[in-house]
Amino acid sequence: MSNIHRPYKSYNTEELKEIFNRNIKERRVLEDLRDETENRKKAQKLHTEILEALALLDKRIKENTNNSLDEQVFEPHQFNQAVNTERFKSSFISKLSPENREIGWKTELNSNSFKGFNDSAMEHFKEPVMGLARELTQNSLDASRERSRPVIIDVKLHTVGFDDIPNANELFNQIEAAKNTYLEEESNPDEKVINFYNKAENLLKSKSIPVLEFSDYNTTGMKNNETKKLDNIFYTYMKTEGYSNKPEDGLGSFGIGKTAPIAASALRTIIVSSCYEDDDYIKQVTQGKSVLNSVYDRTNDTFSEKEVYWGIKDKQLNLDGFIENLSPVFQRVKNNSEDETYTGSTISIVGFPYTDNWMERLVYAFTQNFFSSIYNNKLIVNIGNNSEYVINSESILTIPEFCNIKKIPGYDKQAQKDFELKYSYLEALNSEERKVIPLELESIGDCRLTILLRKDLKKKICFLRGGMLITDELNGLKQFTEFKDFVAVFECLDAKGNKFLTKMEPPEHNTFDAAILERNYPELYAAGKKALNEIKLKVRDALRVYAYEKVEETAYIDDLNEYFEAIQDSGELEDDDADITEVNPYGEISIKLKSTPIAKRKRRKPKKGDEGQEVEVLVVDEDEGEEEDEDTPETETNGNGGNRTNTKPTKIDIANTATKTTLDKFRIFSDKNKTHVFFDYSKDKKLQLNFYLQGITEKEPLAIQTSSQGEIKEEGKSIEIEVEKDKRNNFEVSFEKKVFGSIEVEAYEV
Repeated sequence: MSNIHRPYKSYNTEELKEIFNRNIKERRVLEDLRDETENRKKAQKLHTEILEALALLDKRIKENTNNSLDEQVFEPHQFNQAVNTERFKSSFISKLSPENREIGWKTELNSNSFKGFNDSAMEHFKEPVMGLARELTQNSLDASRERSRPVIIDVKLHTVGFDDIPNANELFNQIEAAKNTYLEEESNPDEKVINFYNKAENLLKSKSIPVLEFSDYNTTGMKNNETKKLDNIFYTYMKTEGYSNKPEDGLGSFGIGKTAPIAASALRTIIVSSCYEDDDYIKQVTQGKSVLNSVYDRTNDTFSEKEVYWGIKDKQLNLDGFIENLSPVFQRVKNNSEDETYTGSTISIVGFPYTDNWMERLVYAFTQNFFSSIYNNKLIVNIGNNSEYVINSESILTIPEFCNIKKIPGYDKQAQKDFELKYSYLEALNSEERKVIPLELESIGDCRLTILLRKDLKKKICFLRGGMLITDELNGLKQFTEFKDFVAVFECLDAKGNKFLTKMEPPEHNTFDAAILERNYPELYAAGKKALNEIKLKVRDALRVYAYEKVEETAYIDDLNEYFEAIQDSGELEDDDADITEVNPYGEISIKLKSTPIAKRKRRKPKKGDEGQEVEVLVVDEDEGEEEDEDTPETETNGNGGNRTNTKPTKIDIANTATKTTLDKFRIFSDKNKTHVFFDYSKDKKLQLNFYLQGITEKEPLAIQTSSQGEIKEEGKSIEIEVEKDKRNNFEVSFEKKVFGSIEVEAYEV
């Protein structure tokens, strides 16, 4: 099945017919599989039959192919491998002098600088399999050759012997030398480092060494033909640290992801082989890399670099062309046949930490991070030496049926829970019940929010960029207590907008943070803050329209005023009553009463609502005989609805409020389209009042439409009002949009 990844245009008419029929048959079998997934054995049998049928068809195509140039349609990257190979050999040999043709593992000396075992870039990948799948797939998608076709990734696990590893004795000696240097030069050796070296030596001595092969197709490969070194993708991948020559809107852009496969190796060793197009030829470039710690050279009294490279020892050069004596596990071109001449890269992870569920772990990793790319047919993943798992736009919808994700928790405790959450995002993209809301943002252009409402969904919003999950824990969009159960998917559809968002991502590419702009692009910091605030406001506005929780079995508290008694400024609440909270069903409102010296008790009292339904209200019993404050309204609230009775003002702490000055006996409540404000002040002054809609972590300025007192300033952003000392101030305001939730007021002396 070597030509399964040949571009369709390379087939003649008869071959295309065969491919069409094959796809029809395969689709029918897949449909049968959906109905029979409960029978694992039958599904496996059908899968085997598919592979056999594909192999036979593939053989038939090869036997019947018409190779005449007038019928065979070649794409620019279809070439004659035989000529190509001879050219590789000629070029390769000619650039080496006889004394510098030695191939093997070598590191360079670097004066007296010791470089330790710990690597900050690798520390980003706590879970190696997850990091491997995420980072390498980013690279493949960024290098897509034909955007109209999906990138294809094959992941296979091989077992090789010691002699199959190129120059294995030299690699073993390098690992042993690094270990000895560490033990000799370090007074307090880290047990973690010692364990690594001991396990690495034992693994190399074993008869079988696991090697994970990660290959991509419909990608450009890593070019290595430019005059300037940093313009060569292969060079920057193998030889640079913290550098990336990816486009600004690439999924990865910090140059840290290249360490992910090394972190996933029990030997910290990889071999990379890539084919790229150059002047109507496809060239192969290959090199190995191991990252250990410096080795002390007593003869020269100096230390080596921590990186050890396999290739041409002189100047640590890579190898060009097909390598006759190198195992096909470690190079892109498996043989000299024409079928293998397609651009792309193969990364072999030597010493992959094998587990029985390695395939399921990878299924989990790919689907969790790239469910959108797979669903939209931009990515296909084949996992297993016989493609035991094929994840494409159709099969991803039934993954829980044919992949036992429950195998994962032994290695990742959150796997089951996380998978269910990520799968719900996929459901949001696919469900007929989804609500797709186009959003036009001034800061990042056209965006899209897809919402799925259903009981028991986790009230989470995931952010995608380029088909990859970035985060579902964005600050300011984490808690949604006032909304129905939902999940949502946010996508920026604007290329420039995605470039801007990329600049706000950390090396892990797992959030958006304007503080990153402050460090790296200070001139963009203000724009970044504005963009994130605009995203949060637009998303919450959309949720208020489509997912706001409408409570039907609750009455307004101000209809129940007769059941409330006075709450005094003195007196102390019992322990159980120390934090009385009344929840407004019409918004996320919370009123907290401060503790006072006199003990009070609370009780719940039933009452009939307007429509005869039974509701329950909280009643606080007070000592009798206190005077009422005539300036205080009988019912006041901290938001839209949720009124309460209070005959003497009690200090209200409004959460997350930061003001320049404090208003005494402050009260605010809403009635229809008006908001009523009451407060006292300790001196004669002109005050500026700003109004905000309070969220969980962010507050949204409210645009003021009208005010019964004072003067509206800054196009509705604030009110300036004259106040008199110890006089009760009250006025009414209205806002440009209907308000659901708590209102916060900031006061400034002018």
